[in-house]
Amino acid sequence: MYDLHVHILPGIDDGPRTIEESLGIARIAFYSGTKVLVATPHKKDVNELHSIDKIVSLTKTLNNLLNQKNIKIKLLLGMENHMSLDLVDDYLNGFALTINKSRYMLVEMPFFGSDNYVYSVISDLINLGVNPILAHPERIEMFQKDIKTLNEFLKMGLLTQITAGSINGYFGDIAKDLSLYMLKNNLVNIISSDSHSAVGNRSPVLTDCEKFVSKIIGFDKFNELVTYNPLKVIQNKEIISS
Repeated sequence: MYDLHVHILPGIDDGPRTIEESLGIARIAFYSGTKVLVATPHKKDVNELHSIDKIVSLTKTLNNLLNQKNIKIKLLLGMENHMSLDLVDDYLNGFALTINKSRYMLVEMPFFGSDNYVYSVISDLINLGVNPILAHPERIEMFQKDIKTLNEFLKMGLLTQITAGSINGYFGDIAKDLSLYMLKNNLVNIISSDSHSAVGNRSPVLTDCEKFVSKIIGFDKFNELVTYNPLKVIQNKEIISS
C-alpha cells in the first residue's frame, strides 16, 4: 500500500513533535503493510514557521534513520496545500509542493463555508498542468451540505482522497455517511490515513477499513484505492476515473 497523506515530519505542524514519534508512525505503517509514506505537512505551517529546505532536510534525515533501524518503508515529500488566493503564486514560486514532484497536488478546501474564488484557483492550477487531489472531501462542510458541489469539481478533473478514519466513523457520522456514499457511487480515487500519530484514531493503519470497504466495493477495488492509484500518483502516471 502507498499512503499519500501523512503528517509525519516532527515539529512542523500538528503531527508528531519528536523524531521518535515520527519513527513510531513509520514503524506501525510498515508492519501494517504500507511500503511508501508521503509526508504532507501543512503549507501554511511550513511557509510561516519553517521553510521548504527544512522539510526537505527532515525527510532525508528520517529516511536515513528508517534505513538504519531496518524499517523498510520509503518516505517521500509532498504537502497539504490549503486553498487560498495565493495558492497558484505559491506553486509557481516553489512554496506549494506537489506529491513527489509529480503533477498531483493535495489540496485542502476550507472546512467551513465556501468561497467562489476556489473555482478560478483550481482552473488556474489545471491550466498549469497540475492535477489537484481533494484532501478528505467527506470532512468538508461545502461537500457535506451539497454533494453537487463535489460533482462540479470532479467534472473539472479533480481526484478525491478520503480518510480511512472517516470510513470507520472517527470523524463523526456525517463524514462516515458521505464516505460510504462516495464509495458506493465510485467517487473515490484514493484512500489515505491522514495520520498524525502512531496509535489511536489518527494512526497510519490503512487496513483498519479494509474489511468494511471490501464488503461495499470488493477487495480488488479497495486495493486499487490504497495501492494502484496511489502508486500512479507517486510515479506521475495518469489515473483514469471509471
